[in-house]
Amino acid sequence: MFGDGSQEIVGTTIFKLDGNSYYTRERPRGATKATFAIEVRNLVGSPSLSVAVETRNYDLPNTWTGVLFSTITDIGNYTLDMTSIEELFRLKLDFGSGGAASAGAHIVEKPTMWIPD
Repeated sequence: MFGDGSQEIVGTTIFKLDGNSYYTRERPRGATKATFAIEVRNLVGSPSLSVAVETRNYDLPNTWTGVLFSTITDIGNYTLDMTSIEELFRLKLDFGSGGAASAGAHIVEKPTMWIPD
C-alpha cells in the first residue's frame, strides 16, 4: 500500500521547458574536499544534461564558482571529486542547447562524501 513506507518516490524529475537552470538549495560544506554523486535513472528526449557543483563564501552572495560533472547523455551513476570547497555549495543543472522543451531527466542526488581536512 502506498504511504505505508513500502514505496517511496525517490529523486527529482526536471524538464528542459524554457531552458532556465535548476538549482538545489544552498547548504553548508562539511569539509573543503568531497566526492559528489548523482544517479540518473531516466532520460527522455535524448537530452544533454550538465550538472555542476557551485560554491561560494557567505559574505560574497553573487560569486558562485562551479566544477562540472562529465556531460550526462545516458542513465547511470556519476561522481565528481572536488577540492577548495568554500563555505556554501549547491548543484546547478542545465540542459544543452537544442532539443525539445519536453526533454527531461529523473535524478537522485546521493549523499556527499566529505573528506576530512
